[in-house]
Amino acid sequence: MLRRLLTLGVLCALFAGASTLRASANRGYFAAQRFEDVYYLPPSPWLVPMSLGYREAAADFVFMKALVYYGTGIGERVALRHVAEYADAAFALDPDFLEVQRWSTTWVAYQFQAAPVEDLERIAGMLAAAESSHPNHGELAWWAGSFYAYEVAMRHPARSEARTRWQRKGYASLERAARLGAGPQWLALANAAALSRLGQREQAIRHLEEMTRVTTDPRLRREALRRLARFRRENLEESTDLAMQSLERAWRADYPYLDLGLYELVGARRRQPSTPLRP
Repeated sequence: MLRRLLTLGVLCALFAGASTLRASANRGYFAAQRFEDVYYLPPSPWLVPMSLGYREAAADFVFMKALVYYGTGIGERVALRHVAEYADAAFALDPDFLEVQRWSTTWVAYQFQAAPVEDLERIAGMLAAAESSHPNHGELAWWAGSFYAYEVAMRHPARSEARTRWQRKGYASLERAARLGAGPQWLALANAAALSRLGQREQAIRHLEEMTRVTTDPRLRREALRRLARFRRENLEESTDLAMQSLERAWRADYPYLDLGLYELVGARRRQPSTPLRP
């Protein structure tokens, strides 16, 4: 009996000591945690049922928390590890809360320490989903296109396939923004120049043709017409060069001993159909 009591006493003492040590360790752990290390929200798929039908109110709360988190991080000049999680949570609760899309690009792109490119692409995925749901929202197309082309694309190596892909995606959104009357007045001209650099001159021409029909700014229209004329001239010069190269190849294959001018009069050599030899 005495042995049991002694054993019980030792176990109680050990339990009390472990509880004290655990409490002390927890206090030390939480005291050492910085605000950017802790993300208190549950995974995004859980938030919708946990909101009990008050999804918009919950999204507002998450959005305000994210603003405080970002502002505090900027003030303390630290890495903001959870901005993409906050944006994802607010978006999951209310996909039509477009201010989240607007601000999330700022949260993830402008920090004192560069955010991982995966975070930028995660935000880009949310923007793409919002664009699909709101195809006629010009401002959203302007925010998204700028983010794709000038933030996400620039985080990839120059002349890489990933950079080109994000640039093309960005300029497609910026084109739509210009058609919807969003963004600055010079946007159509910038889009056309960027498309031309990417080798999409025909698309640039179509974009400028469309903008000359809808713009009310006479200076912008004159500049668009000037660039249209230049792009069309470049297209004509390229077509002429290709035609001359094709002609020269045919000349060298058919009558290389003739003068080129005479070959143009003679024309291509007529090829006789081959006939099988008789035995």
